[in-house]
Amino acid sequence: MNELIDIEYLIRLVKQQEAERQDIVSALQNCKGGHWSENGYYNVVDSKNPNPPNSDWQHEECIVLEQHEKGVL
Repeated sequence: MNELIDIEYLIRLVKQQEAERQDIVSALQNCKGGHWSENGYYNVVDSKNPNPPNSDWQHEECIVLEQHEKGVL
């Protein structure tokens, strides 16, 4: 996939489907964009070298959002 994600749309989906996750909403509001990975995930952080000690970011969880046009995000 090569298309861009409308971050505002993604924020609306989180608010609808994961209403208690204000942390995700805040993170997306501060997001500068992202890209599709080969396995259908949309990455909003650098996916190089995640999770090892001292890496720039640590992966804690994955949430699934559903929408009509694209299916599961």
